[in-house]
Amino acid sequence: MSSFVVDASVAAKWFFNEQLADEARIVLDQSESLYAPDFMLMEVDEFFCKRVRRGDLRLEDAQDARIMLRNLPVNYFPQYLVADSAFEIANMTRRSLYDCIYLSLAVILDEKMITADRKFFDGITETEFADQICWIEDTAL
Repeated sequence: MSSFVVDASVAAKWFFNEQLADEARIVLDQSESLYAPDFMLMEVDEFFCKRVRRGDLRLEDAQDARIMLRNLPVNYFPQYLVADSAFEIANMTRRSLYDCIYLSLAVILDEKMITADRKFFDGITETEFADQICWIEDTAL
């Protein structure tokens, strides 16, 4: 079993039947430990809000999903602990600060980050942080 930092693109797939959802659920079910910045909770909440606004998800179901997310076996770290590192990484890689919060946590914990965000993944694979990131389909658990 392995330990990983997961981002919101992976966590959101735990709740929706969409492309890569099965792979995301394998990460959840078969990982020894999962880590994320506490910022992930708000990001996934935004996914739920968007689905409610579009009519794809009932508000009651979104509220239940929020509770379920907070009860999953993910170890959360306060984002302020990685903010300075994330800022540096975002400027070095020219990637979103929000995405680099996850990558920064992976660097600090010396774990791999798993993502289902293709644009971010492709951008990081061209940097010195390539060894810290893993595409969700390439995860060997």
